[in-house]
Amino acid sequence: MKTIPKFLIVAVAGWLLIPCSVILAQKPIVAAVVWDDRAKEGEDLGELRIYQLGEPVPGLTVKISYEGTASDGYDYRCQPNVFQVDKYKQIVVRPIHDSIIEGIEELRVRILEDDAYEIDPEHKQASVFIQDGDIPDVEFTASSSIYDEALEEAEVGVSLSRTWEEDIVIEYSVQGVLAEVEKIFGSIQTNW
Repeated sequence: MKTIPKFLIVAVAGWLLIPCSVILAQKPIVAAVVWDDRAKEGEDLGELRIYQLGEPVPGLTVKISYEGTASDGYDYRCQPNVFQVDKYKQIVVRPIHDSIIEGIEELRVRILEDDAYEIDPEHKQASVFIQDGDIPDVEFTASSSIYDEALEEAEVGVSLSRTWEEDIVIEYSVQGVLAEVEKIFGSIQTNW
């Protein structure tokens, strides 16, 4: 006597009977996640990761695209568009120091649709921002005066990582007590 395998789909009198394991089987879900969102030409690497959420499917092939203002091969080292993802795949962003002053550029990785997987709607894409290696870093240093709320003024120092001959525009916001004063009395004066 022959036994019928459990995974066999059987049609009886016009009805299609599907085993529960087939009905409950779901596609793996993948997500793009930022691990280190800042990179700098010649100095610092950025990192993104593609994760399989839940129970991973070994050897899942995931397709991605690279978008944004940064250009593959010019602003960062070339990357493949197809990855084999077990639990997660690390994508290291290696900026190229190009000696062109261009400001901050964005590299956005977007997971492409595929029949092999679903995409987490909250994590379809992730971005790394590449800082120009030719522009100095700006560092803010605070004196002890910023911690005394009774004072009407506070001193904040600004320094550059190296000499720079061009104008630099620094955008900032004030939070806390000074922010409330600004709402009531108007803008706060700065002496720079």
